[in-house]
Amino acid sequence: MGNIHISGSGRINADGNYYEEVHISGSGRIEGNLRCRSIHVSGSGHFNGNVVCEDEIRTSGSGHFEGSVECGSFSVSGSGHVQNDLKCKALRSSGSSHINGSVSCTDADISGSVSVGKDFSGENVTVSGAATVGGLLNAENITVYLGGNSTIKEIGCTKIEVKEGKNRSGLQIGPFKLERKRDYDLTCPIIEGDEVNLINTTSKVVRGKNVRIGPGCAINRVEYSESIEVDSASTVGEQVKI
Repeated sequence: MGNIHISGSGRINADGNYYEEVHISGSGRIEGNLRCRSIHVSGSGHFNGNVVCEDEIRTSGSGHFEGSVECGSFSVSGSGHVQNDLKCKALRSSGSSHINGSVSCTDADISGSVSVGKDFSGENVTVSGAATVGGLLNAENITVYLGGNSTIKEIGCTKIEVKEGKNRSGLQIGPFKLERKRDYDLTCPIIEGDEVNLINTTSKVVRGKNVRIGPGCAINRVEYSESIEVDSASTVGEQVKI
């Protein structure tokens, strides 16, 4: 058991060994599969094997992972790229994250941008930046604060709320409040959940038990089992009680 510290330029062959700490503040390349307790990249780190990290992977610089990643938490305030799948308890992205495979996590908080090539599963997912998901986003609770344009292929959940961005409620100048234009939206062809509350959403089909379509939505068809509410500033092609 040892540590890996690269502050200049270096290359280490991990060869499946276990390390306590991996810290890259320069330009470092880790060859082979890696097992460790923690990883911190504040420079440029390249990992060309699979990574299993017991605690936190933290990237405030640029971290590139060629294999799959399994860790306690995956935190990105710089740039993080995972070529295959990511499995973690907590995903925190205030920078730019790209996962080409699937994501499985317990909690996700996205305030920067996240792109997921395949499916994204979790329990609690909060987006206040921009998210792109090429497959199914499946979670118990999904909250989207419109702080960017998000595109998701399909959503399945217990509860979803799409809200105005946290920093876009308006600007106070003296006694006057200037409302800002809602210029961000969510595009998702299929949305299914028990409790569905949407604004600024474009979708082909929305299915739910209790559905509220707020302002700025364009929905082809809404299927509901208990209640529906549609704002006059939205367009819904069909409303079907099932």
